[in-house]
Amino acid sequence: EGYSDILRLSDALNTAFAKSGNTGAFFAVMSDGSTEHLRSLFITGLVRGGAGVYDCLEGSRNMCAFITSRLDVDAGVFITSENEKIYFCVFSGDGQVIDCNDERKISKAFSLTSEPPCSPVYSKTAAMSPVRIPARQMYEAYLLRFAGRMMQNSSLSDIRVCISCDSKKENKAATAFENVLMQLSAPLTYESSKEILVFSFNGDGSRATVRKGNTILDHEHILAVILKNKEILGIEKMYVDENSPAVLRNMADNSKRTLDIESFVCSDAVFAAICFLCAVSLRGEEAEVLCDEIPLFEIYKDEYVADVNRGETLLRLSRLYNDTKNESGDGIRLSLADGNVTVIPGRFKGLKIITEAQSMEAARELCIKIGDIIKGK
Repeated sequence: EGYSDILRLSDALNTAFAKSGNTGAFFAVMSDGSTEHLRSLFITGLVRGGAGVYDCLEGSRNMCAFITSRLDVDAGVFITSENEKIYFCVFSGDGQVIDCNDERKISKAFSLTSEPPCSPVYSKTAAMSPVRIPARQMYEAYLLRFAGRMMQNSSLSDIRVCISCDSKKENKAATAFENVLMQLSAPLTYESSKEILVFSFNGDGSRATVRKGNTILDHEHILAVILKNKEILGIEKMYVDENSPAVLRNMADNSKRTLDIESFVCSDAVFAAICFLCAVSLRGEEAEVLCDEIPLFEIYKDEYVADVNRGETLLRLSRLYNDTKNESGDGIRLSLADGNVTVIPGRFKGLKIITEAQSMEAARELCIKIGDIIKGK
């Protein structure tokens, strides 16, 4: 039954992304290490329905997003498993997770497909055989070229780097980071100390953390260091997601996403880590000095997952405070005396609350305050 649903999903994606009756869709498909057999089945379904496919083999979610943006395809699909469940993440051609309109198209097409066709159904454009591409090597080549452009004739040979052991275990982002650093002749060590920059990455490659001694930077603070030093890095404009902290949006001064590589620094942990190292090297300062130069801010996140009328709740919050709509039109922003708040609908239900203040305690209290309003207290 599960295999049948995968074939139905491939048919639904073909239907949703096909440009016309005469032109099918083209997909980039990647999977994590545990879902290779499902990737093969899914690709079979796509090709049977008349789609063109780049089989990008194994990688991370964010690697798939970036490669999708480089291949000039209609959509990208990343297949992963977690807690015995299978997840399909679908990206639009620019490497962004699809919006609600595309979700509705896929859902409608899926509901209209009760069973996989018994015989192949091809579009008027003959289906191509899946083309296997070394996506991981392509991704690392882009990273290497990006780093070379920023460093010009300099090198990273003066910075000692360690990758967290927990992060390295079957972590595609950590592996890519390690491979690029070796090509850049950065002195990698496998024993951390207070004099060494220690990087770690989350599972899907969207967030990095760096530690040196008692100084720890989360992903948002790494981005703040990059934005503070974007001129020396040769980055003219850097896109920051509309739900990012206000301090980052103000530093970026650019809310329009493009297909430039810089647009992925915000959402791709490996790009961010490379940029951070380049900034430290080009400045010729200790990392702590660069950290001291960024604005003081802390981020706290929470989620109210109970059933709630999300539209009515957001309207009530906007009436209580002077809100600013997100550029995406999804959720609201509140600028309060004690900090900034972003409230957005959860993926399936509930509301996500993201607060920003000068201290973690203040950000947490602000989150509790907004949460109480949502609960009607």
